[in-house]
Amino acid sequence: MEKRIILHSVDGDRSCSLPAGEWERLIGLARERGWSPEGTRLDYRFECFMKIDDDDEPDDAFFEAICIQQYCLGWDGNYLDPMNQVVSADDVYDLLPALMDAGAPPDLLCVLRDGAFRICA
Repeated sequence: MEKRIILHSVDGDRSCSLPAGEWERLIGLARERGWSPEGTRLDYRFECFMKIDDDDEPDDAFFEAICIQQYCLGWDGNYLDPMNQVVSADDVYDLLPALMDAGAPPDLLCVLRDGAFRICA
């Protein structure tokens, strides 16, 4: 069974689930149609929220926060590995028109219309 990618709007409550291969195909198609990706980013606060437990000892939480910061700073900006990375609203502004009449699923287009979104597993 193929891995799925979940795209979830940052400012809304829309989401879309796609087979990973379909997401990769659509990203490639958007590039062919003139989209110039700016790269994704990891959201430091979101990563801390997901990985640091309120019950952690302060020293452990501090160390984890530093590790998360290093991980975020070293992020490669990719769109294919679902790691909760964020596609910015500016990037979506150019991605949406590239996929409008390209056979993209309607629920994907709804997520894109909301602006920035996360790429999740």
